[in-house]
Amino acid sequence: MHERAMDGWGRTSPDAPRPPRHMRAALATCSISALLAGMTVCNVAHAETPASPSADKGEAPLEIVVTAQKRTENILSVPASVSVIGGDRLSAQHATQLQDYAAYVPGLQVDSGGTPGQTSITLRGIAPIGSGAAVGTYIDDAPLGSSGLYAFANSFQLDLMPYDLKGVEILRGPQGTLYGASTMGGLVKYVLEQADTDTFRAAIGGDLLGVRNGDSVGGGVRGMVNLPLVPGTLAIRASGFYERTPGYIDNPVQKKNGINDVRQKGARIALAWTPTSNIKVTLDALYQKVASDDNAVVTLDPAGQHTEFGDLTSDLPMSQPFMQRTAFFKGTLSWDLPFATLTSVSSYGSTRNLVVQDASPIFVTFFPAYTGDAGYAPQTVDLHLHKFTQEIRLTSKTGGVIEWMLGGFLTTEQMRNDQLVRALGSDFKPGVLDPLLTASLPTRYREQAAFGNLTWNVVGGWSITGGLRYSHNSQRYTQITGGLLVGGSDTEYGRSSENVTTYSVSTKYQFNPSTMVYARVASGYQPGGPNVTLPGVPPTVSSSTLTNYEAGFKTRTLDQKLMLDLSVYRIDWRKIQTIAATTTGLQYLTNGGQARSQGVEASAVLQATRRFSFGGTFAYTDAKFTTGIAALGTVPGQRLPLVPRYSASFHADYKADLGSGWSTDISGGLRYAGARPAYLFIAPSPPAEFHEAGYVVADLNAQVSNGGWTIGVFAKNLLDRRAYLTKTGMPDALLGSIVQVNAAVLQPRTIGLSLDRKF
Repeated sequence: MHERAMDGWGRTSPDAPRPPRHMRAALATCSISALLAGMTVCNVAHAETPASPSADKGEAPLEIVVTAQKRTENILSVPASVSVIGGDRLSAQHATQLQDYAAYVPGLQVDSGGTPGQTSITLRGIAPIGSGAAVGTYIDDAPLGSSGLYAFANSFQLDLMPYDLKGVEILRGPQGTLYGASTMGGLVKYVLEQADTDTFRAAIGGDLLGVRNGDSVGGGVRGMVNLPLVPGTLAIRASGFYERTPGYIDNPVQKKNGINDVRQKGARIALAWTPTSNIKVTLDALYQKVASDDNAVVTLDPAGQHTEFGDLTSDLPMSQPFMQRTAFFKGTLSWDLPFATLTSVSSYGSTRNLVVQDASPIFVTFFPAYTGDAGYAPQTVDLHLHKFTQEIRLTSKTGGVIEWMLGGFLTTEQMRNDQLVRALGSDFKPGVLDPLLTASLPTRYREQAAFGNLTWNVVGGWSITGGLRYSHNSQRYTQITGGLLVGGSDTEYGRSSENVTTYSVSTKYQFNPSTMVYARVASGYQPGGPNVTLPGVPPTVSSSTLTNYEAGFKTRTLDQKLMLDLSVYRIDWRKIQTIAATTTGLQYLTNGGQARSQGVEASAVLQATRRFSFGGTFAYTDAKFTTGIAALGTVPGQRLPLVPRYSASFHADYKADLGSGWSTDISGGLRYAGARPAYLFIAPSPPAEFHEAGYVVADLNAQVSNGGWTIGVFAKNLLDRRAYLTKTGMPDALLGSIVQVNAAVLQPRTIGLSLDRKF
């Protein structure tokens, strides 16, 4: 059944009955929307804990260094809201996806479609309403992910397995000046460990884990080696991992248990070369693959309130396999000149997302009406992105009255978007209506940008910074469609060109190296582009833009034992990219309406004693439409989708020396995400709203170490909280009413044992 769903394009029988015009339009409402928004089958969807101190020696917390402004700086000197989660903490928590640790960062909401990689990211209430990403994803200083409209970047983002990571930096608020397109809400930056030219290092480890209701035992292996080839000059670092999470969703219709088995594997090679004292070259090659047999999705009633067939159970008749494959290559040159540092960053990324969605419930009354028999409708979406980037920047030395940065950026994207909606009979073989839809949307995106900023250190600790970025992008688009729902074969072409200017202005007062206040105004944008070609539809959609107003306070006080970070903000969002529909139900993109997000974000970490530390985060996010959007049926004051009004977390850590070379580290955390709305927009009707309840999740881990050996136990979702992350309404193609709701579920209680050896 799985293989049949992913086989070739098929052909429509010339004798197949053809629905009338109004019926084809109604069906296309669900199918053609996938061309636009990545919402297959109509799915619409702090300064954090520092690196742990050496508590048993009574040392103060270590300095937290970030690269948020493309300089290496102490986080307490950055006039912006930044969080850092260290690689050691991710390892101890046994994090395998963003969903495992996102709630420990204020203002960050990650929603899953049922597997790592089927991921939507929201920061500061800027939700992915259109088809493009609202939050950018970077690996070090290089972007990975599409800036265009047809890669469905709102639903498929990099979910890097957090192994061999120095840490993850989360930059809140628009980053349009230094980082460019598609960073309206902010940025998630994966910071990789680099090859060390001085010291040999190696590590090997593995784990075993069990998931509640899992069909088997899971686990994985990992390893790393850092080898100085020419001490002080040349080194290579290599790492690899494999991780399997057993399935825990049962499907009585398919007569299978544990259908959502997930495999993650990857490898990386890094090279560092310092031919002279002022030149450094690094090369990186990274590969990761995520594959699942099905989604972690359960079936709810049409109101989205209760399970239909029991806990952790789905009734979809067809498998929904998913695969995300990422290959990434990066080269960086850093040349330390007498007056500045010249940096060149080149990257190439190849990403493929292949997903099958079971749209059969949508056609539950259609197939009997037109064929006299039950039918099934698997929808395959195959997204293949090739992205090249080049950035060159010149950065002045720090410490002078004037500090500056000048740079240029170029990116070229080639995107292939192939889709197929099948019409299978009750025997799972192609029927007379097959295929319902075929579509191929090859696109090309090209952008050039120039940017710069200047800081004036006015007097004492007072400084003012201004930045500007000018971007130009041009795009080409081809629309090749066929099948019953579009009434035959057709090929259309489109192109677009636009110029966008973004800016940032900030001022800060650094009372001392450990305390500062700041204010910041910054803008960001989401690129527009060619529109779906339909009669009466504008040929292009414009960029969506926003402006962020922010003030913040950061300090480390009480003899450096307490770290506080507080920020307040307001964001005005304009020209929101949304989905609209023609009178016949076919959908396209348009700019419509405005929104506002405002709130408070706070975090604190206290080293209470030599051995004990604790901290927490809090975010209040008031994100609403400020104008009604006729295309969506929204009204002023309606909350933005997938944004909790309140979120918070708490964590505690205890370290102790057990004697005879043994030490222990015990930590735990609570993460809370408040209730949030999810909508199904079915034009021209008002949106159907599904209430996604808030939830609290507990995590616990403990380690004992001796020399290079570490034995750990970990528990994620210890109390086995059943939380639904994303609810997808499935409307009947003929009647328009919601047939059922599929909900991605938070991974149940997971308990495991790990063993690692460092050399």
